[in-house]
Amino acid sequence: MRPMYSLRRLLGMAGDATPSARAPAWSDVVGEARGLLDGHAADPYLASGRPTPTWVWFNVLAHRPADEMNEVARLAVACEADRPVAALAWIVAHLLPAELEAVRREILVPAELDALGGGQPPERLEAVLRTVRRRVASHHRRRPPAPAS
Repeated sequence: MRPMYSLRRLLGMAGDATPSARAPAWSDVVGEARGLLDGHAADPYLASGRPTPTWVWFNVLAHRPADEMNEVARLAVACEADRPVAALAWIVAHLLPAELEAVRREILVPAELDALGGGQPPERLEAVLRTVRRRVASHHRRRPPAPAS
């Protein structure tokens, strides 16, 4: 997936105000939208070695298939070891499927949309991390004890 180039052009954010420059091929826009919905917003950042914005990590964690979460966590730790995103990715990678879907629906997708809408500051990531930790801890406290063998 290419960086959000054609979507920015479609929205008139590329700096060139001529109508022809603002009219990307719709297939480019559809491809970028599909990449976002499939959790591949990080691909162009990682391929180029550019710093990866917080919203991109929210996108990856909110939309990548569950069976790819361990690899996403390894990637986040390698790229962002000093940031809360590595801890968030590690927690998300170790959730059970039902927990993962609930965390995505209730926390990660709304955080992704907030970050996309306003370029949320880094403390937003820390707030999301705290929320996920509380939810996981709460869920584990409510679990019935395992039956004795």
